[in-house]
Amino acid sequence: MPNQNADPKSEPKHDTPADWTVRRIMSELNPKELWGLLGAFATVIGLSASGGVFVGKNMIVTPPCSSSPAPPVTADPWSSWTREADRIPECGTDACQVDLVKELINKLPAQETSVARGDLALSERDAKAGRLLLERSSRILWTHFGISKDRFLGTGVSLPDKAATISGGLVEFWTPQMPETRVGVWAWKANPALLSENHTVRTFLSNAKDGPNPSSDEEALRFELCRKDLARGNDANGKQTTCAFQQRLNDTLKPALFRCNQFPDSKYEGTVGAPGARRVFFTRLRDVLDLTIGEACARTGRRADTSEKTTTLFLWVALPEVADDALPATWSTLFTHFAEWEK
Repeated sequence: MPNQNADPKSEPKHDTPADWTVRRIMSELNPKELWGLLGAFATVIGLSASGGVFVGKNMIVTPPCSSSPAPPVTADPWSSWTREADRIPECGTDACQVDLVKELINKLPAQETSVARGDLALSERDAKAGRLLLERSSRILWTHFGISKDRFLGTGVSLPDKAATISGGLVEFWTPQMPETRVGVWAWKANPALLSENHTVRTFLSNAKDGPNPSSDEEALRFELCRKDLARGNDANGKQTTCAFQQRLNDTLKPALFRCNQFPDSKYEGTVGAPGARRVFFTRLRDVLDLTIGEACARTGRRADTSEKTTTLFLWVALPEVADDALPATWSTLFTHFAEWEK
């Protein structure tokens, strides 16, 4: 029978079941396992005001927990945009693809960042959207704008052909599709063997005739004046020139432009671009004037192959009428003007 008069301080202490459980756990678990288990206790039992957990008569101190709420989960804007883009291959006609691309351009996610490169501000958003579209609508991008998966960078700079001996592309522009008979356009046909010779673009133009189909006597006379000025090199020494595209070599808004391509003569329809093209690639004439014909064509990214005996080499020089006739060939330019160019 217990001694009710005994000093309670002298009585032995007995563990409660909770005390015994905690002591057993602490003796058998390593520190890492112990903290993990205590975290579970904290979730089930609840933290005290001092940051601890009460188990029986003992308080076990736990590491402080952040009281900040978890950030809200936001939907990825590209997910829904990409799902809509996945519908493009289902279109049976070019008109259907064009209409869907117009819708997608209007629904582009908000602008993120842009990267300055020379005079161009390249949009990372537009580059991403361009790559996604190219995977799904390569047919209209190729036939209407000359964009191919393996050749178009979308930065306003060409990707040189493997035949190029000088690294680095050239600034490239989109111009409207134009007939070779348009005032301000000159066109020539040549043997592909010219690609392997040392003739520069300047030399070629200095000795060229007025083109296969001059639009008028006035046009032929104007080119004759240009031919003489090119031979003198007036663009280099600052002398006054009567040649229109000589005067426009350094024009920043409407520069004189150069283009070359190589394909069977039977496919030529008298235009600077392929049939059906909305826009055509050109580069600045001043950037290629003193390059060989072969190097100029390769640097612009156009095909340049002297072994192709069944093809013809085509060269064009053009003067844009307005600034919008020579816009940087970038994804951003395409998205800005796509609806207008597809009217």
